[in-house]
Amino acid sequence: MVFSRFSAVIAGDGTSAGERWHFRIEPGGGYAQSMPWYGWLILGVGAFIAFAAIALRLLRASRRGRRFLALGTRAKLRFGRILLGDPGVGLLPKVTLLVLVGYLALPFDLIPDFIPVVGQLDDLAVVLGAIALLLVLVPRERFTAALSQVEREVEEQRLAGAAVAAAAAAAAAAAENTGAD
Repeated sequence: MVFSRFSAVIAGDGTSAGERWHFRIEPGGGYAQSMPWYGWLILGVGAFIAFAAIALRLLRASRRGRRFLALGTRAKLRFGRILLGDPGVGLLPKVTLLVLVGYLALPFDLIPDFIPVVGQLDDLAVVLGAIALLLVLVPRERFTAALSQVEREVEEQRLAGAAVAAAAAAAAAAAENTGAD
């Protein structure tokens, strides 16, 4: 069916209808043929951008989402491993994580990556959508516990790295002092 405009007299009652929308059936036609292919492409890209913006907004709106976004890449991977190993997390969040990892690892995408900007935008939309879905599906206490564990591990690694750097600086200073005498 196709939407079209017309101005006519309705049903012979003698009153002018003005402009109205009506359905017209065309053989072999449909409403999808009324828009060119690039119109659908622009509409799809716009939908991806809107979806990614809404998912990002949802993530930033919650404290858990902001804490998750503040993590580094390795910490986010560790967070996913913790959720996968947690018996208190349901099957659907675990499947969501596995599908996300599979989608990112496989070379097949909704939009191929060689298309500039849009190719990476679909990956971003899928990632943000999956994370927003995890915020909803994973029980709050499990999500917060996994975040806290990852944040503790990151802080421990940062302190260990600082201690190693301080020890190396002290050793370098000591070697310089013995070499100067």
